[in-house]
Amino acid sequence: MSKEYKPAHNYLLLLPAESSEMSSGGLYLPETARNKINEGIIVATGPTAGAFSPGQTVVFKQHSEYVVNIEKKKHVVVSTDDIILFTDKPEA
Repeated sequence: MSKEYKPAHNYLLLLPAESSEMSSGGLYLPETARNKINEGIIVATGPTAGAFSPGQTVVFKQHSEYVVNIEKKKHVVVSTDDIILFTDKPEA
């Protein structure tokens, strides 16, 4: 059974971009050694999220996210105040 989660206020629910599991030299990196990527695709928006909509890609401030697991997938929740860059149009 699937639940539909909606962020409160001006928060965004994101599916984070994945960091590379392999270094440029071909070595596998543990999750703790990977570069943290502060980018994701918006899955849902809060009622006061303004110009943001599902499907847009955003870049957010480091250490500003809340990590949650929804249906065994890692998601992050960030405030619209912590968004640094975003795309104009949702991805197709």
